[in-house]
Amino acid sequence: MRKVAGLFLLAALVLAAGCSTSQAPTGAQQARPQPAGEPIVLGMTQQEGAPTGSWPEMREAAQAAVEYVNTELGGVHGRPLKLETCVTNGSPEGSIQCANQILEKKPLALVGGGDLGIEASMPRYTSQGLPYLGGAPIAQPQLAAPNSVQFAGWAAGGLPAMALYAADQLKAKRVAIIHPDVPGSGDFVRHFTENVLRARGVADVKMIAANIRQPDRSAAVSAANEFRPDAIIVIESGAGCASLLQAYAGLGVEAKLLTVSTCTEGAVLRSVGAAAEGVYTGTQFLGMAPADNQPDVVVFRDKVARYARGTKLDSEWSMGGFHSVMNVYNALKALPADQLTGEKILAELKSAKNAPNFLADEFTCDGRVKLAPSVCNFGTRMLQVQGGKLVDVGGGWIDGSPYIS
Repeated sequence: MRKVAGLFLLAALVLAAGCSTSQAPTGAQQARPQPAGEPIVLGMTQQEGAPTGSWPEMREAAQAAVEYVNTELGGVHGRPLKLETCVTNGSPEGSIQCANQILEKKPLALVGGGDLGIEASMPRYTSQGLPYLGGAPIAQPQLAAPNSVQFAGWAAGGLPAMALYAADQLKAKRVAIIHPDVPGSGDFVRHFTENVLRARGVADVKMIAANIRQPDRSAAVSAANEFRPDAIIVIESGAGCASLLQAYAGLGVEAKLLTVSTCTEGAVLRSVGAAAEGVYTGTQFLGMAPADNQPDVVVFRDKVARYARGTKLDSEWSMGGFHSVMNVYNALKALPADQLTGEKILAELKSAKNAPNFLADEFTCDGRVKLAPSVCNFGTRMLQVQGGKLVDVGGGWIDGSPYIS
């Protein structure tokens, strides 16, 4: 398990998942009394400005959701939400320092952020029984800690779904998997991607480790192409996305390419142009495709643009931040005003079955996947780049979790 746990850190670098199932308020709101009294404090640590990754849009979007709740929805039981944040560099020391700072604010719960050092700080939250809710599950404690509830699986949900789509819809019989050459990467790929492929009848699978210290991915793409695959699944940190897509197009690779959403954000698509045409991607959120106009998407785009001007709207990080706060808001609202405790929040969420999930597929917290028992939703949408834009080609949510082992 420790080998697999180490690779869950990779999920932050990779993935940052229809009809909307959320019951969150949409459209114009009637005037409501402004919240007053003692704030309900939520904590959040977020990695920014670090060489291993920087995702400020997740914090910015989470704060926008808090502003939306307080300004337009009347807070929670008439009390305002307050988001206490701490920016970390992703190191264990930085995450522990942030944990100490956040704990001083006496939060009712934590909204998970992107933090590669979370394995060092999570024990402090767990020991105090603080709920760790949603966000970006990128390390083993977030996926398995008893105080953790994750509304989306990110890589733990997206990769199995892409493998399932490659086998069942693209009819691939030979698949190459390009993944970062970081410790534990092979274990993660085997559990969450290769085993899903083999369970669906894909007999020939080859894993290729890409040197993440170099942004050039042409060698990895060439090695994958030499395997003569029907499909190539790519787990990419982001820095090599443009190079990977350009190499795929330049080498004339005939295999279908499936990559994480990091490589299909608007900035990447604009930079590579036609090189991304036909590429598939998996996402656990509504909103990645320009044509998405579900009520949750309308709210997300409008409120982030209003309360966090300039924040990316086509990033899973921003979607994850907003969706987590809105789900926490719904959980708090469902409890009586005099029962807002960490214990009650966890009990409410862990008993959830087919519950509305803002921007995502409905969630059920039944611990059905042993490697990720805290993940309550593995549903993923499959999109394809067509005419420079992402288009839904999956026909709804795909759940590959039954094949994870």
